This record gives sequence, structure tokens and C-alpha cells, in this order.
Amino acid sequence: MILEELTVDELVREATSRASDRGYYSVHEETLAVLTGNERMLDETENIFMCAQLSLISAEVSEAIEAHRRGDISISNLSNLMELSDKDFVCSYKSQVKGTLQEELADIFIRAASFCGYFGFTDISQHIRAKLRFTDLTVKGRDGKRY
Repeated sequence: MILEELTVDELVREATSRASDRGYYSVHEETLAVLTGNERMLDETENIFMCAQLSLISAEVSEAIEAHRRGDISISNLSNLMELSDKDFVCSYKSQVKGTLQEELADIFIRAASFCGYFGFTDISQHIRAKLRFTDLTVKGRDGKRY
């Protein structure tokens, strides 16, 4: 399935669905099923899993930093890449995009969207809009910070 431009909510649904289809949540869900009835353990397991998922987002940020440090920045026009046959797409992706800063940034978005969907943060687009508005209204420059 070739994805066109997605809204934030569509990205959340798509990323969550794909992660679930690939089994990323299956062990956690099996664990929850075993712990049914033990609320304390259910809560603790949920907290640990949430932290693990946030750690994976953090790992993607580290990979983006490393890609930037290596100077691996994609200059490819991906619209042409998306038109290729599946076989040619995979080959071209590996040679032009794999390991680049943009790929790692995409991984951050996908992991964050999947996290939001799995944990039921279905109104994240509203939070993004609210945060942008809040920043526009309250943050003036960098408050003396270099970056």
C-alpha cells in the first residue's frame, strides 16, 4: 500500500495497525492476559511496557544524531522512488535512504505515532495544535539559550 500524505490521526492509526500486525505488541498483550485479575501487576506491567516503548523512541533519536554526525543526509527525491516497482524500490531505498537522518526522523514519527495509538492517545493532533499555539503565545525567542 502506497501512503499519500497523512494527517496526524491517520498516521497514528496506520502506524499502530502496522506495528500490531507485525506482532510488536503481542508479548505484552499475552502478558496482560495472564495477569488478568491482578490489578497491581497489570498496572506495573503497563508502566514498564510504556517506558520500554518510550525508550525505543529515544533510541531512534540517538540513531538520528548518529546519522547527522556521519553526514548521512538524504538528498533523494522520494516521489520518484515511490513510483518504482517493489523490487526496485527496496534496492533504491537501501542505497539512497537507509541510515540517513531523514529515515531516522521518520522512525521517530512512526514510533511516536504507534505509541500514541497503542496507549489510546487518540487526540494527539489536538495536543500538537495546542502546543504550537501555546508556544506562539508564550515563547519569545530562545530566552537567551544558544539553541
